[in-house]
Amino acid sequence: QIRSLCHEYKTNLIVNDRTEIARGACAAGVHIGKNDLPPKLARQIMGPIALIGKTANSFEEALQAEQEPVDYIGVGPVFGTTSKVNAAEPLGLETLEKIANHTTKPIIAIGGIEPEHVDALIKAGAFGFAILSGLWKYPSPLENIRLYSEKLRSAVFKYREVL
Repeated sequence: QIRSLCHEYKTNLIVNDRTEIARGACAAGVHIGKNDLPPKLARQIMGPIALIGKTANSFEEALQAEQEPVDYIGVGPVFGTTSKVNAAEPLGLETLEKIANHTTKPIIAIGGIEPEHVDALIKAGAFGFAILSGLWKYPSPLENIRLYSEKLRSAVFKYREVL
């Protein structure tokens, strides 16, 4: 059902952590963390056209992910996060920018992303961002999605020459 909705709205379904579920659901891709399958094995399972992302919790991990068969690097937590137990320490915008300047793969900012952060994230070099708690901690998830979208459009327009 989720895959059908994603298709209807012309967006990709990316499954978090579970490569076998991503493949079984014919998802567009999978996002893997430290305790998941290695990127090379995930690529073998998902195939050459799947989108595969990997989490990096430090500058060094981002440089390592740059060398792996992934399509993007999820960097974070950029800010503090409440959605993961024993989350890594927040990296901050300075480290995000350093990573963006030393990698060629798109950087997706993760961890504690609020609408007011979007402009600074794009300016620091993030290609995009992933949100979880930011959608659900306010009364209307749909309104929050609209707010994030507006902030993203504004930031991309503002920094299009930088990008």
